[in-house]
Amino acid sequence: QDPGFTGPAVAAGQKVGTLSITATGPHNSVSIAGKGASVSGGVATVPFVDGQGQPVFRGRIQGANINDQANTGIDGLAGWRVASSQETLNVPVTTFGKSTLPAGTFTATFYVQQYQN
Repeated sequence: QDPGFTGPAVAAGQKVGTLSITATGPHNSVSIAGKGASVSGGVATVPFVDGQGQPVFRGRIQGANINDQANTGIDGLAGWRVASSQETLNVPVTTFGKSTLPAGTFTATFYVQQYQN
């Protein structure tokens, strides 16, 4: 969770956390897929779920050198490709859309794979 996240009013694009990735060798990009992720209007989003597994809101990853992907190559899941050869990546996770959240803990599952051309 991002320490700046206060809720329950959530602005579109508000940062809710950071996905920290450490690569295991040379690469020129990293793919990030999300469990239940989908693409609509060219934007990939992933559901954040409550303790019972029910979706509460959707999040996304966006930034420089980050492209939304309908198929990341990870089990056919939607997500993002990050063009970077850095060993450590810290990718911001933001809300998609605007909503009011109930109190609670919400999680999303991400899968990461590095690529070397």
